[in-house]
Amino acid sequence: MARSDLVLPLLLALGAACAQPCEGGEGDEGCGEADPAADDGACPDEGAEVVFADGNGYAFDGALDIASTDLADGVEPVFDWSGLTRDLQGHPLDPASEVDNAAVVVLRDVTEEEVEHGLSTDSLEQSAVALYVSWEPAGATEAALGDMTMLGTDIDVEQYFHEGYGVWLLVLTTGMVPGVGTRMAAFFRPVPGAPDTRLVVTDESTVLDYEVDLESLAPVVLPAGSAQVTVDWSGVATDARGDPLVASDVDQLTVGRYEGLAPGGLEAVFLDLDLIADASWTMGVSGASRASLGALEGDSGPFPGVDGDSTWVLALRCSTCTNPAPPFLTLLEPCP
Repeated sequence: MARSDLVLPLLLALGAACAQPCEGGEGDEGCGEADPAADDGACPDEGAEVVFADGNGYAFDGALDIASTDLADGVEPVFDWSGLTRDLQGHPLDPASEVDNAAVVVLRDVTEEEVEHGLSTDSLEQSAVALYVSWEPAGATEAALGDMTMLGTDIDVEQYFHEGYGVWLLVLTTGMVPGVGTRMAAFFRPVPGAPDTRLVVTDESTVLDYEVDLESLAPVVLPAGSAQVTVDWSGVATDARGDPLVASDVDQLTVGRYEGLAPGGLEAVFLDLDLIADASWTMGVSGASRASLGALEGDSGPFPGVDGDSTWVLALRCSTCTNPAPPFLTLLEPCP
């Protein structure tokens, strides 16, 4: 079990996810039949179906902290991100070339603390969003609130930017799809008498203190060197935080291979798992609760099956959830 102060990429999902075809997913030919032996830890046969349970999943808990700055009430604020050197995951960021969109979201009838909690637990209601305006920097590293528009209409700063109107959140993203590719975020508050009119975004504007446990789970056993196995997660009732798993949120299945890193070592670099994998494979699984691992594809080709020389991680992911931590993640091991 490992604990670390790192940063969390916010994916403020303002729109619904687009469905993807599930290759090898539920109902597809070749998904196989359930293997009763898979439920008692016995080695499944090639072509069998392996059923996941809650005990196979990892545990994740995190507290999100987004910095907040008091700005002059009723005066147009300016946002400055020129000093950014890394993004919310701690990865290098060029503020001029990698910030494609700057957006301001106003949320009503919630507090900043409730927004932080909602973003980190995927429980923020879309009905709380009262206003969304954005602007394309095109290489610039600062913007005024009045530069931002919603469907071509700018915001009346004097009408809206006042104490008590709502919670104001600045979101900087790579890419133009709302809710995807967020690199940094910061709160700002209109406060009467506040001297500042400029929000300076820093590398520490969003911080996550998180705890992840990969060592207490029961690994899933698969036949060595075979991809002809179907996995079934319909029986998984809870996600990594212990909340009910929303099956419709799961839209991607990935497998990563890690050389020289035991589960405890992976805990320490958990938010970088996608970047440090020695090899990875993926497939879309929207609308499915089972999939054939033979449908996984990666840069090195089809998924080859697991071996005993590396640590293997399977994750069920949600690309539109506010928290990037997979709802379900487990370790794969070859049969002894």
